[in-house]
Amino acid sequence: MAWRGHAASLQPRHLPYTSFLPAAAPAAAEAAIAQVQQGALLLREALEEAGLRYPHYVNVEDGGPILEAAVDDMPAVRQAQQL
Repeated sequence: MAWRGHAASLQPRHLPYTSFLPAAAPAAAEAAIAQVQQGALLLREALEEAGLRYPHYVNVEDGGPILEAAVDDMPAVRQAQQL
């Protein structure tokens, strides 16, 4: 799955798409970027507790956050390595 790492390197680290929205919309659009729906909030919190972090990448299709982790830094992996 090396292509995923390559694709992630192509992601913009800023919010270029909000500049294409009508003048009245950018503030609301920027506030919604990288937010999860109420029903997914517990899942995001669980993933963050498992070691995933939000590095300020967003999905270009829905504006949701992209979470990532350094596998060796994840608590579950470190615990498994100590066994």
